[in-house]
Amino acid sequence: MTDLNAVQMVGRIVKGAELKKTQKGLSVANFTIVLNRDFKSGEEWKNKGTFVNLAVFGKIADSYAQYLQKDKFVGVEGHLDQNTWERDGKKISTLQVTVDKLYPFLEKKVKDVQEESNQFTLDESDFNIPDSFYMG
Repeated sequence: MTDLNAVQMVGRIVKGAELKKTQKGLSVANFTIVLNRDFKSGEEWKNKGTFVNLAVFGKIADSYAQYLQKDKFVGVEGHLDQNTWERDGKKISTLQVTVDKLYPFLEKKVKDVQEESNQFTLDESDFNIPDSFYMG
């Protein structure tokens, strides 16, 4: 039985995409986004950012790496992956999101939605991205 492993996020890029090739020649673009959350602590409102490392592979990495730059909004759908390796005899483990679908052109949509309703609600149909740009 397969467990549910699905992630959907919209955040601001804080570390732009770095395009590389795997040993087998597959393109991979790694980038980092921040997910900001407002919360109330006593009488004061505070903001907390959660930083998430992401990786996008294949043709999407080649096509979109140049657009995945710092301070841009991006939406992603994907799944969690755990990477483990050894360094200096110590085992290191990190979690990252492997992107299955990418929505890189959100800046205008986010501003429009915030100005119109002061809420953040987007629908996949808002992006008009052809299916050929999706991985999988």
